[in-house]
Amino acid sequence: MLLHYIELISEYQDSRRSADVEEPSSEPDTPQQDSSDMPPPPELVQSIRDAGGDLAACDAVILHNLRQMRERTGRDAILYAGALRHGDRGPSPDAVINEEDIATFGDILNKLNQRDQVPDPNLSFHPHPHGAHREFDHYTDPHRAMDDRGQRQLDLILHSPGGTLPATQAIVRALRGRYAHIRVFVPQRAMSAAAMLACAADQIIMEGFASLSPTNPLVVVPTMGGSTMMPAHAVVDEYNELVRRLQSPEGTGEDVIAIAAQPIGLFQDARQMISESNLTLRGWIEAYSRSPNAPEASTSQYIADWISGYYRHLGHTSVLTLADLQNHGLNADYMNRYADVQEHCMEAFYAAQVAFMLTDTVKVVRCHLDESSNVQDP
Repeated sequence: MLLHYIELISEYQDSRRSADVEEPSSEPDTPQQDSSDMPPPPELVQSIRDAGGDLAACDAVILHNLRQMRERTGRDAILYAGALRHGDRGPSPDAVINEEDIATFGDILNKLNQRDQVPDPNLSFHPHPHGAHREFDHYTDPHRAMDDRGQRQLDLILHSPGGTLPATQAIVRALRGRYAHIRVFVPQRAMSAAAMLACAADQIIMEGFASLSPTNPLVVVPTMGGSTMMPAHAVVDEYNELVRRLQSPEGTGEDVIAIAAQPIGLFQDARQMISESNLTLRGWIEAYSRSPNAPEASTSQYIADWISGYYRHLGHTSVLTLADLQNHGLNADYMNRYADVQEHCMEAFYAAQVAFMLTDTVKVVRCHLDESSNVQDP
């Protein structure tokens, strides 16, 4: 029964994975495509090849465009990009939002604080009241940066397959501790924990073909062949079904063995992860990203339930478009309305993609103040 139970888990996960992979390829011209289907412009690839085709050549393009964004808006500019795929496989463990990124963002913020001559940076989480973005509604120019040091602003270009909740929480605490207003630019895909990070911004700005993905958490489930990732909701559902069977006349000894075969604490960990993820997302939406024009019914809890809803979407990699975000009450907008930074945002992102293509780099984290590479290799 143990082997059968593990096989069922693996088969279920394989079916979920197959569905998530097959869905994008059915309509090659729709937003369901991922980065492997939307390569960077050939002319950019060639120019980087002509410049050496290495990370330094990509870096030069990234930094130039981040500095242009800073010059045009007066806002700090950061690029955070992780490769969605590593060869023919999914993302590398080094490509996702992880504990190392906490130190990386800490270094960037320290550098920015030194520039601003701030001796004791406050990097703690201080959520604004509901509708904090309304403080900026009086702008005649939506890109104008406020001069007050207490009103620092950030443009964060975000492309990521997701990552761990604790690392994402730490990064948000650090960024929100420094910046009174954050815009997240999504050039192509912000998935899972990266979608949560986007919801911690005052505004989400996306290319027309870009998308977020659901934020329902995944848990590691041991198998006979090692381990696999499964939706936490699926783990909870499986456990609840086994308990139901045991409490009914149809229950058998095999059901007892199946429950005993589950790793100790897996069910409780899954429940806790679901609860913490939803609570965190709701808090960020309430404090930052809920649109001031959202209908009354689109509460922060409603929006969080929709984004994280395991039963509302086809899979963990389902596509949530800009129109979806707007319709459900998030403060989201099209990138082409920000023509002064759109070209620079996209070129910086595409240069990171070229780095993924031509080098072993799987993650690029850059700031407009940077002078040297700050990357992670597999």
